[in-house]
Amino acid sequence: MAGPERTTEAERQALLDLAAAALLDGERRYTAIEVCGLADCDRATADGLWRAMGFPDMPDDEVAFTDRDVAALLAALTLQAEGVLDEHTVRAQTRMMSQALATIAAAHLEIIDPD
Repeated sequence: MAGPERTTEAERQALLDLAAAALLDGERRYTAIEVCGLADCDRATADGLWRAMGFPDMPDDEVAFTDRDVAALLAALTLQAEGVLDEHTVRAQTRMMSQALATIAAAHLEIIDPD
């Protein structure tokens, strides 16, 4: 790795890949359609939650999701189905948690490469 004064683009990408692997907890195995099928969820609801997290819309055939993504969608749907939270609140909570995680990620990147 480069000294603390400068991180190369390749090093930055390697760190981002490592962080993504740790956060994703496994390989990308599913398309959005497959995740919806496994979670018994309609695509519009899933897309709404993924947008709340700041993710782009995914093509139907792109393998981009992991087992953890299925579990997260199931958890959100369970909170809603059991009446703990309504659909609006689930989406708002999702957005809030994602923004907090983005702030933490940005802080980590600032520590790695202050420039």
